[in-house]
Amino acid sequence: MARYLSQKQIDEFRECFNLYDRKNLNKISTRDVITVMRSLGTYPTKKEIESHFKTYDKKNGDDIEFSTFLNIMHQQLSQENAAKEILAAFKQSDWEKKGFVTVQEVRQILTRTGEKLTSRECDLLLRSANVQSNGYIKYDEFVSFITSPLPDY
Repeated sequence: MARYLSQKQIDEFRECFNLYDRKNLNKISTRDVITVMRSLGTYPTKKEIESHFKTYDKKNGDDIEFSTFLNIMHQQLSQENAAKEILAAFKQSDWEKKGFVTVQEVRQILTRTGEKLTSRECDLLLRSANVQSNGYIKYDEFVSFITSPLPDY
C-alpha cells in the first residue's frame, strides 16, 4: 500500500488509527472504522463501508488490522471526490450556467436534502464562508471553502 499512499498520509492514518486501538494490538473494531475514516477527511456511506468489509470478509464487530485499514482508505480515497460531487450538484441547480446560485437555494438544499443541517448550522456555515444573507453564492468558491481542510492549530 505504501506505493499508493505518501508516508505523510500513512503516518496521519496511523496516528488516528492508534487512538482507537485501545488494546495496542494493531487492530480496531469495524464499528470504529467509519469514525476513523471520517476523522481523516473521507466521507464513506454505510453501504460503502459494508462493501469494504465484504471485500475483506469482515463483519460488524470484527477487528481489522492497520494494513487492511490502509487498503480500505486507499480504496475510499480512489473512489471519492467530495468537491467534484458537490460542484456537480450546484451546476445542476444553475440552469443559466452563470456560476452562482442564490443563498435561498443553498439554504434550501442544505436544510432539506441529504444529511440535513439545522437552520442554525446552515447560518453558521454561511457566515463562516462570508456569504451575505441576501445575495448570491459563487458556488466554485463556496465548494472550495467547504471542502478545504480545517486549519491544524
